[in-house]
Amino acid sequence: MTDHVAWVALSVFIFFFALVTVMGFFAARWKSGPVNEHLDEWGLGGRQFGTWITWFLVGGDFYTAYTVIAVPALVYAVGEYDLLKGFEVAGKNFNRPVETYLVAAVVYFVICYGLSTLVRRLQKKIAIIR
Repeated sequence: MTDHVAWVALSVFIFFFALVTVMGFFAARWKSGPVNEHLDEWGLGGRQFGTWITWFLVGGDFYTAYTVIAVPALVYAVGEYDLLKGFEVAGKNFNRPVETYLVAAVVYFVICYGLSTLVRRLQKKIAIIR
């Protein structure tokens, strides 16, 4: 780790962090409605956000869905491609492509079966806890 601190970047970060924090405190007092009366209204903000804030919230929701669903799918696809590419190269090197693809299928099955068994056991443990 270096001893150099990027003071400009740090000060910009602190400024915007403080600004958003202060705006949050002011916004809490500005339009407080029936949000505090019922817990089910808290997540929706008492339906008092308006169009402008809702537009930003929907945008944030789309990016959250992207990072929760699309990024793991991309990582999975790249990993599977690399696995199959490695077995393809091994098949060409040993001049046995069919056997290496069969080994790749067995390795993939063992990984998926092991993970599904683990998930099933965890689901049973969680059901016992609940």
